[in-house]
Amino acid sequence: MGSNGVIVAATVWDHMPKDFFKKFGFVYTNDKANISLMALKYRGERAPAHEKEKDERPKIKLGGKAGKLVIDMFDDGQCPTSYVTRQLVKEATEHFGEKIVIMEHDTKDGAEVGKFGDVEGIFIDGEKAFFGYPESLEGISEILRKKLEDRKLL
Repeated sequence: MGSNGVIVAATVWDHMPKDFFKKFGFVYTNDKANISLMALKYRGERAPAHEKEKDERPKIKLGGKAGKLVIDMFDDGQCPTSYVTRQLVKEATEHFGEKIVIMEHDTKDGAEVGKFGDVEGIFIDGEKAFFGYPESLEGISEILRKKLEDRKLL
């Protein structure tokens, strides 16, 4: 029994760029997503069905705690890059003490998906902030500092 093709997960970021795979004949299953499967067909097989795109907005309003900056992290724990980004965000928040609250959401948990929708990424006070390739610790700290200043919490 032979293989019908190869599937790779590719991104819009430099570490797994979609355009790299496209040069070798891979086709998008979803060209609008930040991360999508790309297929290379063998023996004239059809590419897999179009993957479902993640909703970019939670179903309910995030953030909004008085006197605090709220960071909501939505992740399924499968991506090492997302793990690194979450760890850097946690480390960066240590510099600001109790002015920042982190809320972690497991996107494999049906109750979480039911409450928020099929959402991924990191939101600061309800606004999408980080997704994909990790920012530097200094860059994240600067983003948090600016958000705290904007909210007049610093």
